[in-house]
Order: sequence, then C-alpha cells, then structure tokens
Amino acid sequence: MKYVLTVVAVLSLFLGAAAAATYYSMLLADSDARYQSLVNDLREQNTRLQNLLTETSNQLSRLQSDYRSVQTLLENAENRARQLSDRLTLLEKQAGETSSQLASVNGELSQLRSRVERVKNILTILENDRVLISWLRSGPPGDREGARQYWNETRALALKSDPNLVNTVDEVLASLD
Repeated sequence: MKYVLTVVAVLSLFLGAAAAATYYSMLLADSDARYQSLVNDLREQNTRLQNLLTETSNQLSRLQSDYRSVQTLLENAENRARQLSDRLTLLEKQAGETSSQLASVNGELSQLRSRVERVKNILTILENDRVLISWLRSGPPGDREGARQYWNETRALALKSDPNLVNTVDEVLASLD
C-alpha cells in the first residue's frame, strides 16, 4: 500500500504539475497573444507617429523656407523704402531749390516786364514826338485859317507828346488872333 500511495502521490504530483504547466502554458499563450497585439498596436502607432513626424518636419521645412523668403522680401522692401526715402529727400531738396529759383526768375521776369512796359511807354512817347516833329516840318500854310487849323492840330499832337508844349502852342494860337 505504501507503494500504491507513493504511486498515487507521484501521480498526483505529476498530474498537478501537468495541470499547472497546461494552465501556465495557456496563460503564457494568452499573455503572448496580448503582448503581440500590444506590440503590433505600438508598431502601428509608431508608424503613424513617424509619418506625422515626417509630415511635420516637411511642413516645418516649408515654413522655414517661406519664412526665409518673407524675410528676404522684407529686407528688399526695407532697402527699397530707404532708397525711395533718400530719393524723396533729394527730390524735396531739388523742389526747394527749384522753388527758390522760380521765385528768383519770377522776380526777374517782373522786372523785365516793368522794363518792357517802360520801353513801350518810351516808344509811344518817341512815336508821338516823331509824329509831332514830322508835322512841324511840314510848316504852317500861308493863310490865317489854314494856320489856325495847323496850330490846333499841332496842339493836339503836342498834348500827346508832352503836355508842357501845349502852353507854347497856345501862345502861338493867341498871337494868330
């Protein structure tokens, strides 16, 4: 009986060990399946994250390129603005100088117009003097009535030429009476 009990005990131990091994094997298989599923999920997530990282990196590169382009455009615009500002300053200075020159030229033009007007007045006086001298050269006619008309016409011409001469002509007319 001892033998049977020993055999039963060994068999019980063996069966217990087999049952435990089977149970652990099933647990291990289940854990392994869950582990594989978790590994696969992590690999998929890693792939998605790598793709997202690649897209983000590409977008960052594009944005950096755009930023550099905008920076270059801004620098060019600032340079152009400085050039235009310098040009504007130069043009304003030239406009001031031109305005000053224009004022000077307008002053000179006004003086020239005044001189031209005086010359015209002098020419008118000279023309009146020429007409008067020409008339005086023709001489008075011999008769009294013709002489009166002559001196009346002379008086009108003298009035145009020099009003001071009218008194002299009036004296001649008075002496005719």
